[in-house]
Amino acid sequence: ECSDGFGGHTEFRRLIEGTEDPAQIIGRIKEEGPVLDQWQAQVFARILRRARIVAVTGGVRDSVIEGMQMTPASSLEEALETAASMIGGEAFRIAAIPEGPYVIPRVLEPS
Repeated sequence: ECSDGFGGHTEFRRLIEGTEDPAQIIGRIKEEGPVLDQWQAQVFARILRRARIVAVTGGVRDSVIEGMQMTPASSLEEALETAASMIGGEAFRIAAIPEGPYVIPRVLEPS
């Protein structure tokens, strides 16, 4: 739920906030050289290249979510409706990651 907002990850937020596409995130990183939490911003940019993110949080304002290239939703139901409308009703996959900082998700391709 992001009850503590971004916690102590101010550099991560600064690298992403206000950008319009993943290339701008990478550009900021290249421009500034190594900074704290840079790897998180790089991974986030990689995800944004392949997916759109609908975020359900309790501790982050919608304007902050939008400023970080994500779409806010107030509930899981709203997030699913938003995702469906983004892709025109085509089939889609979701990843719900409770306790996100404590997991490493991976996609397994069907055999």
